[in-house]
Amino acid sequence: MRKIDKKFKIIKSITCVGWGLVPKLVAIMDSANIREKEWSDQFQQNHPDMYPLDLSNIKTWSTYEDCVGLTFTFINSKSIECQATVYNGDWLGERTDRRFTATFYLPSSFLPELKREIEYAFDNYCKNEYEDHLRKQKSDWINKFKKTVLA
Repeated sequence: MRKIDKKFKIIKSITCVGWGLVPKLVAIMDSANIREKEWSDQFQQNHPDMYPLDLSNIKTWSTYEDCVGLTFTFINSKSIECQATVYNGDWLGERTDRRFTATFYLPSSFLPELKREIEYAFDNYCKNEYEDHLRKQKSDWINKFKKTVLA
């Protein structure tokens, strides 16, 4: 198992906001196993012939930078899950209403595209583990000190 796989397995999931990964997702969409996809607008959802929700088309994803939310979750050494939510935006690029959601599985070969995000999350995981260790060490020392003082 590659180091990136091990790190991702430990942190379990990461959330990314922004447009940066969308072109990479579109490029690999032929290899994706789509579990579900749904327009938020009921009319679009009920008329797939007029409004196809084609995740392999970059135009489907087009929106403002901060209007794309992606959560990647470790499934196994061969597969990762992606939960995507795309929002419409106003003229300032702020999220307004949800446009569509989709859940799909990607091959683990996509993990190198998430290297920066995985490294950041893994660094935070290690920092939190260290802080937990220090809290326990402090608590143990205080308890030992109390016993020593009161002996």
